[in-house]
Amino acid sequence: MPNEEQEQEIEVLQSIYPDELTIIDDESIRIRIPIETPPGFELSGGNGDADGADDVDEPTPPTLLLTVKYPPTYPDTAPNLDLSLDPSSPRGVFDFPSDRDTIMADIPSTIEENLGMAMVFTLVTTIKDAAEQLIQERADAVEKAREEVIRQEEEKEMAKFKGTPVTRETFMAWREKFRAEMEELKRKREKEKEDEDKAKRGNAAQAVAAAEAMKKRMTGRQLYQSGTVGKDDDIEVDGEEVDLAKSKLEEAK
Repeated sequence: MPNEEQEQEIEVLQSIYPDELTIIDDESIRIRIPIETPPGFELSGGNGDADGADDVDEPTPPTLLLTVKYPPTYPDTAPNLDLSLDPSSPRGVFDFPSDRDTIMADIPSTIEENLGMAMVFTLVTTIKDAAEQLIQERADAVEKAREEVIRQEEEKEMAKFKGTPVTRETFMAWREKFRAEMEELKRKREKEKEDEDKAKRGNAAQAVAAAEAMKKRMTGRQLYQSGTVGKDDDIEVDGEEVDLAKSKLEEAK
């Protein structure tokens, strides 16, 4: 049977944790400790609540279970404590049992400071604060990593707009390269002009040759009418010399 001080403390705890406290037996109780998470902290799906149904819209907050067993001499001696993770807690927030030691790190000193007094509420508060601090530190680490990724991406973008610092060595190297490029461009243009002149000369020679060939194929009358020969010129028609001026007078009669 619990002593009077234990009974009084349990009654107070029931009023503070009406839905969270469960009396296991005359010597033991269990308290569910919901842990608040920072704004924007992502919670993955849990293992389901006690009825086996998952709350899809509002994920169950991470919850710890503190089992307290009162020794007969409590509160002059410390209670026996066991901390575990509620099965309904979302995965990935806490890693039990490895996180248990971190969350319970301040419990021994808290017990020592409160010996002789009802201390379960203080112990619950200490555990809750430590668990929430652990989540905050992990959230800060995630945010810091995210900001570092963003910073690196911004630096990469800024690097695109930064030029190479100009020194005497880099300027001399640039000037040599620039001069070589200009010389190459000049040689290329001269070669193109030379090829263009050759093409023009070739086209002119072809035009003259074509005109000479056409002239040879034209009759005397066609040559005269086209103006290829003068009015006083004589030409041969069928092997005989023809006076073009006389021929023209005859045509006019």
